[in-house]
Amino acid sequence: MKHTRHIVALVALSLTLGSCFLPGAKPADYDARHDPWRPEPEGGTYAPTDEAPPTVPDRLAVTDAVAVAVRSNPSLQIAFDRVEAAKARVAGARSAYLPSVDAVAGYGNTFESPSLGGFSFGLEDEAYTVGLQGTWLLFDGLAREYRVAAARHGVEESRALEADAQRLLRQAVEGAYYDAIGALENVAIAEADLAFERELLDETAKREAVGAASLSDKLNFEVRVEAAKGRLAAQQSRVETLRVALAELLGLARGQLPERVELVPLGEAQAWTQADPDPETLVDEALRRRPDLAATVAAEARAEAEIGVADSDWFPALNLVGEAGRRRIGNARFASEDTETGISLEARWNLFRGGSKLAARREAVANKRAARAERARLRNVVIGEIRRTVEAVRNAQRQLVIARRALALTRRSRDLVRKEYEAGNASLVRMNEVQRDYVVAQANLTSQRVALLTAWSAVDAAVGRVPPSESR
Repeated sequence: MKHTRHIVALVALSLTLGSCFLPGAKPADYDARHDPWRPEPEGGTYAPTDEAPPTVPDRLAVTDAVAVAVRSNPSLQIAFDRVEAAKARVAGARSAYLPSVDAVAGYGNTFESPSLGGFSFGLEDEAYTVGLQGTWLLFDGLAREYRVAAARHGVEESRALEADAQRLLRQAVEGAYYDAIGALENVAIAEADLAFERELLDETAKREAVGAASLSDKLNFEVRVEAAKGRLAAQQSRVETLRVALAELLGLARGQLPERVELVPLGEAQAWTQADPDPETLVDEALRRRPDLAATVAAEARAEAEIGVADSDWFPALNLVGEAGRRRIGNARFASEDTETGISLEARWNLFRGGSKLAARREAVANKRAARAERARLRNVVIGEIRRTVEAVRNAQRQLVIARRALALTRRSRDLVRKEYEAGNASLVRMNEVQRDYVVAQANLTSQRVALLTAWSAVDAAVGRVPPSESR
């Protein structure tokens, strides 16, 4: 009973010391969401499965495409597995709080004591041992606490990087989607151009038949019809290529969108795309939202906990050791009288290890400085990215206004020149020019619509938001 009371007192002392020295130092802008001492939620955001490929709706909007990609893109499996590995490291660090039980067996010899006049040693009896040994670490300078803290910060870092992978995937999907619907609109433009050239060819053929137009005029429009066919074929091929790229980002197994899937057309720009983004507000929002910045916060906290691990090596370790087994001298024929049990308290304090303890602390401190510098670097990158994307949005808004005005002017000019050409008051060259200008203006307007949507997508990605159609 006396020994038991001593052991209970030592355990209580070690737990009290642990509660006093728990790691409390945190970065200056520490966020409670990254507290390593709170219970961690179960599961991750990516749920890989061997089931059938995801269902893609017949009419695919950009938000649908993002949702399918987040569920199915295999690149997120990497980030998901890194989170799982980090959680396993937490479980491994926690295991140090539990006792360790070992089965032991041994064989050895004892030596004769040297005689006064000689220095030779002789073997005495052989010794055989077998049994179980339990070891419970009571105190190790708080190394366990710091290791658990570091592992939990590692989980937070991995989760933030998983969220950042999703952020980048969303931006890539949105960019591919907008490119694809822009290409679809260019197909419609090419089809309208081909129809217009065929219409002029028919009219010119009728006029040539009655001598009101020359054969060269007719051949001109035949050439332009063939050129329009070539442009249409090129745009159709581009659509198929972009659909393949989009299917790859969506994680579709066969790398192809089903033919039944229709992308929602561009249409007119929505009202929110004309808003004037405020860079200062967006910078503040990005510094709160960006998951890669959150990962650097967790990385610095993890590095700080690793300094605690290095510092704990300077303290003694206290172990409670219990043994139960048998020991026999001379042979291995154990009997009941050979049974031995015991319990002991063992303290170990390393006094010198060749400088490895100092080196480990220097390494941990350097890692913390590097993590802090990475945070500062990434913060500057984020701020610069916000300002660049805001300028891209503003430029795209200006270019869209110009493109609309240019299209209206070229449409009016083409209609006037066509009437003049049909009346014989405009040259064939002039007719060709205005039609070419009109097609170029249509394509430029489509390009500017896509550019504006892509620029807003880049703003949302730089801020760390959900896709714009969900956030506005």
